[in-house]
Amino acid sequence: DVLTDACKVLSSTACIEEVYGALQQRLPAFGADPAGQWRSIEACVFCARQMITSNEPAFFTAPVVHQLLQLLPTLPAAGDLPNTAIRTVGTYANWLSRHAEM
Repeated sequence: DVLTDACKVLSSTACIEEVYGALQQRLPAFGADPAGQWRSIEACVFCARQMITSNEPAFFTAPVVHQLLQLLPTLPAAGDLPNTAIRTVGTYANWLSRHAEM
């Protein structure tokens, strides 16, 4: 509920940009030690999953959503991260239906 409320106040796009930035900062450590660092990556992916909206037109044109969805399939399979990434892609199905190029 906190993430949903934050998205309502700040916009989903702004919140996803913040989470994507945090995800990018954590990727080097994750690349060096996937088994030990997957939880921080999964936390970012989980948060991005909760931030989706269909009520914000800018969300459907935001480059950060495209970048996030391109990144997810490249993440190494560690811990529960694959499951969370797959669920996130499923949650973004409405966005994906508007972007056939993905």
